[in-house]
Amino acid sequence: MDHIDYYGVEAAYSAGEISAQGYLGHGDTGTQEITIFGASGAYGFGNGIAAIGEMDFLDIADCGETYNTIELGGSYETVAGASVYATLGNLGSDDGTGFDEIYYSIGATFSFGPDGGITFAQPTYLELPLPF
Repeated sequence: MDHIDYYGVEAAYSAGEISAQGYLGHGDTGTQEITIFGASGAYGFGNGIAAIGEMDFLDIADCGETYNTIELGGSYETVAGASVYATLGNLGSDDGTGFDEIYYSIGATFSFGPDGGITFAQPTYLELPLPF
């Protein structure tokens, strides 16, 4: 693979207790066309506790494969910019194998800078097992 032509768009919204972001992209490797999209959001209940959710979708058109994830969980902000989280998710595929796996994640984040770090989180599709 010599190159990938890729374009996409991201958007984010935050107001009070609600925050949401989404993305849509399309790529062409020369032999395969790839479409990705996803959305994530959070609702803050107060005292640093929030419900979080995310869904991501990857479609590789030329070989008829699709991969998707959906996650639900919660986070707790310990101090300004630092939080811990836990999620429960499902990774599924429509690639002829019938792959469907439930997983969990536990982690911590810390945001630097006056705006709390980067504007957009890394989409989950970057963690999917890609066949190329």
